[in-house]
Amino acid sequence: MVPAGEGTPASGPNEARPCVLYVEDNRANALLVERALAAHARVALEVVPNAEDAIRWLTERTPTLMLLDLHLPGISGEELLVHLRRQPAYASLPVVIITADAAGTADRLMAAGATMHLTKPLDIRLLVDVVKRYTERAA
Repeated sequence: MVPAGEGTPASGPNEARPCVLYVEDNRANALLVERALAAHARVALEVVPNAEDAIRWLTERTPTLMLLDLHLPGISGEELLVHLRRQPAYASLPVVIITADAAGTADRLMAAGATMHLTKPLDIRLLVDVVKRYTERAA
């Protein structure tokens, strides 16, 4: 897992990259996304392993985009999504759900405020395109 504060570094000291927060407890999944984004997207990726750490992280920073796994220890990803949508500061934060759950879950998640739903195994090209779409808008 990439601890908060140790995401993909910027190229230079004054170069600010859009920040992507990935809430994922599976180390292999986190590393896959980290490698894909490091190679193809100009973003700073921060990975936290659970919803509680995400909430703490969000008290100090606001990402451009959140990638969110549903199956987390403690508070689920869906519960975190609902919590965020109730907070004015995060009501419009793009949240892309990344899960192995069946596509039938997508309607419920979209109704709860998800921006998009991607299924595992991930289509890396699609993931990179989605991340670029939301982070380039903010740049």
